[in-house]
Amino acid sequence: MNWHNLQRTIGYLFSDVSQLENALTHPSYAAETAVDTEHYERLEFLGDAVLQIVITDLIFLAYPAAPEGQMTKMRSLLTRESTLAEFGRSLDLGNHLRLGKGEAATGGKNRESLLCDSFEALLGAMYLDADSDLEPVRELMLELLGDSLMDLESKLAQANPKGALQELTQMLFGKHPFYETIGVEGPDHERIFTVQVLIDKMVYGEGSGKKRQLAEEQAALAAINYLETDHGKEHNDETP
Repeated sequence: MNWHNLQRTIGYLFSDVSQLENALTHPSYAAETAVDTEHYERLEFLGDAVLQIVITDLIFLAYPAAPEGQMTKMRSLLTRESTLAEFGRSLDLGNHLRLGKGEAATGGKNRESLLCDSFEALLGAMYLDADSDLEPVRELMLELLGDSLMDLESKLAQANPKGALQELTQMLFGKHPFYETIGVEGPDHERIFTVQVLIDKMVYGEGSGKKRQLAEEQAALAAINYLETDHGKEHNDETP
């Protein structure tokens, strides 16, 4: 396995390459080898904790006015399995994983859970190799996150638009949004629902979808976009 290219990709040169090897060794590979081979589970445990600290610090500094609850949601967004697996893909970890024959034959190198686990193990290995210094992990996470670190508020809204709108309307008006279905079109198997979202009997957004829930989410996104524009702010000022 060529570890040099991977080290160049992550921007960190290991003083002990065996740490990197262990981080990318699946338990199935270790079980099939004749010698006592270490695998990534312990490093994954450590890397998970390291990741939580680094991400918490980055969010805390990037959003000085964000309340605890919002920062917790941001951290969950950045540390969920699908996000970490995407980081793993961007580093091409799948092609560097040492897998047992069964795991390899069933597409283990592309499996989301394995990419997530190996990414956390990689962070744990970097932390250990750097003598418990968080800076290499911090630099890697900043590189992977890029501009998206400053776009977490909109990502939260997209992930849970109805929840985001409710928090926004509580802050602006002290009231909950109300969703009203204003139309249902099409045959039973292809219905399209149209929903409006109202705040204090005023329409702030409208959306459509094949399910009422989807239509409500689209309406919530439209309302959030409206409220965050200058036009929306003018609307707020006119509301008694």
